[in-house]
Amino acid sequence: MQARRWWMLGVTCLSVIVINLDLTILNIALPAISAALHADTGDLQWLVDAYTLVFAGVMLPAGMLGDRLGRKRLLLAGLAVFLAASLWCALSVSVGELIAARALMGLGAGIVFPLSLAVVSAAFGDADRPKAIGILTAGIALGLPLGPVLGGVLLQHFSWHSVFWINVPAACVTLAAGAVTMPLLTYSSSPAARLLAPRPRVDPSMRTTRPTPLRRRKYAHQAPTVPPPTTSASAVEPPKTRPLSTDPTLA
Repeated sequence: MQARRWWMLGVTCLSVIVINLDLTILNIALPAISAALHADTGDLQWLVDAYTLVFAGVMLPAGMLGDRLGRKRLLLAGLAVFLAASLWCALSVSVGELIAARALMGLGAGIVFPLSLAVVSAAFGDADRPKAIGILTAGIALGLPLGPVLGGVLLQHFSWHSVFWINVPAACVTLAAGAVTMPLLTYSSSPAARLLAPRPRVDPSMRTTRPTPLRRRKYAHQAPTVPPPTTSASAVEPPKTRPLSTDPTLA
């Protein structure tokens, strides 16, 4: 179980690296996209901002929905959305289509990013939690500077589509490994999350029944149970005798 947690941490680190990679990798590919799709300055600005705006706007609701619906299943759903959006970006043939795909990619990233920290915090105990959060933070910091470097290497050998194709194998590995290694963390322990969580179902067989008026009338005519008499020596009283009269007329 302990080894499984560290494998889960590695999968979570890979997911946040890929998500933060896409914040900066597109900046290197903008000239090639502008030449291939005939995009102007406004279109290029929307290509960058569509991902960032949706990413920032979805993070807070995603954390709340993770407490409501389950962190693992929602995190895997976010990875699936991110994977589908990456495929759409790589196959886009127009600027408008690419902008819409980038916005969908930001939706998936905004779901995965807050839940990754929540899953790590809940899976590790008090002794290992600071170390695990430190490793996850290092993965987040690694993705930002890695974007321009990896983007430059890809553009030297491939087209601008490669900056989106690189997300596909990473998202597939993360999705498959996360389904195996991540524990099923359903609800949070915070008071706000407990209010949002559905109430547990009550087994009908465990419910206590109270006597109805019909039952009261049924049991009312029965004779009460009399306890058996006690036979101890202390409980037996001697019979009371009438004292003799001293009146002489009765003699």
